[in-house]
Amino acid sequence: MVAYDKSMKLLILDVRQPAVFERDHVEGAKNIPAEELMTVGLQPTLLDEVDKNTRIIVYCDVGKLSGEVQEFLTQQGYKNVINGVSRQHVEEFIKQKQ
Repeated sequence: MVAYDKSMKLLILDVRQPAVFERDHVEGAKNIPAEELMTVGLQPTLLDEVDKNTRIIVYCDVGKLSGEVQEFLTQQGYKNVINGVSRQHVEEFIKQKQ
């Protein structure tokens, strides 16, 4: 699995801090910390490339930050944003879809 695959229209987004991401993350996830992502006026290059209809699964440790990012991305016009809650939940979701 890759972090962003245009053909699959899927992006797995880990919004935890880079040090936490480096220790443990969903294979293929892209790391953009929540604070960086939601800073007004800052649009990460990756999201500029992502079609607004792409399924984006956002996760953190317990779902609080990912829920905030889900709401933020929805307000930015992304139509298919899912709060994956945690790494474990996202990995279970992926297994079910395979």
